[in-house]
Amino acid sequence: MDRSEFRALIFPLTDFEKNKKNSKNTGLPAEFESVRSLWQRDENGFLVLTNKGMNEFAAKSKDSLHAPIYDRSLNESFRLIIHHRFNHREFHSTEFISVNYVYSGKLTVTFPNSKDSLIIDEGGLILMNSSIVHRLQIESENDIVLGFQIEKDFLREELLNGLPRSSMIVDFLIQTMSGGITNFRHLISDFHKDERMKNLIEDLFCEYLDPNILSPVTVASYLKLFFVKVVGNENSDLCLNRKDLIFRILAYIEENSVDISLEDLALRFNYSEKYLSRYIKNQTGRTFSFLCLKSRMEKARFYLIQSELSVDDIARKCGFTNLSFFYRKFKEYFGMMPHAMRKNATF
Repeated sequence: MDRSEFRALIFPLTDFEKNKKNSKNTGLPAEFESVRSLWQRDENGFLVLTNKGMNEFAAKSKDSLHAPIYDRSLNESFRLIIHHRFNHREFHSTEFISVNYVYSGKLTVTFPNSKDSLIIDEGGLILMNSSIVHRLQIESENDIVLGFQIEKDFLREELLNGLPRSSMIVDFLIQTMSGGITNFRHLISDFHKDERMKNLIEDLFCEYLDPNILSPVTVASYLKLFFVKVVGNENSDLCLNRKDLIFRILAYIEENSVDISLEDLALRFNYSEKYLSRYIKNQTGRTFSFLCLKSRMEKARFYLIQSELSVDDIARKCGFTNLSFFYRKFKEYFGMMPHAMRKNATF
């Protein structure tokens, strides 16, 4: 299947969608009832969608185009879904990580006890943590939403493992999406100007819908690239359970790491040094000192590879007045001396 065939497949209304369009019942498909016993209700009565339930639903659905799609070669750890239109799901949570990409039109996401809804426009996506109660609304014929359902262990061990963490904000995003930060709710990322992301998602669905012997390897590569693009996207908005300042704090540290002190940071954000130190450690799993050192080391690596400055000048430019200390820390951090890194980068 190629991209043009995929587009021709997803835009026409299926019989199921035609019935939904003409029906006042916009809730869950009737087939959900047959597997509802595999799911649970939480303490507030909200439906909890399970991995087992979604796989059973895939086998029973009468609308095969909009049923979850999974590949046994991935041990049922990853599913794709083309959401049906005229869809007002009831409030629910999941035991898996979900990604919903708006291929066309828009997606409305609402949360219990919230007056405001999130409107995700074409080219945008929302990555939702497990256990977050929400509802998806896909209201018109032009609204095409493509979803991923990813088990946590597969996300952490296969998809995010090995991604570069050169920026402390990228490092923080990887931690939150892989479960390292427990108050992560969702991430919204805008790719409406990035045709490559749209093509990547089309290729992923084409591979899943028309598999061959190499499809498992191809799918894994596509997914890795997808998450590289997500964690590196500057047009992302992370939502935690509390309205935290951590992104602004991390950005300020990264911008001023050459000569910043904890006292400077505390004055900038109007907190005590003790509170801010504990807050940073709780939110990132890293100390303030480590974050500063990490940022300075990454700056040093950049200058080593991209400039012709001497190593000593780079050390001073990155805030190291004690050159012996710089060389020792550089070796500890990168596993090699600065001159070796510069030599390796020339090949």
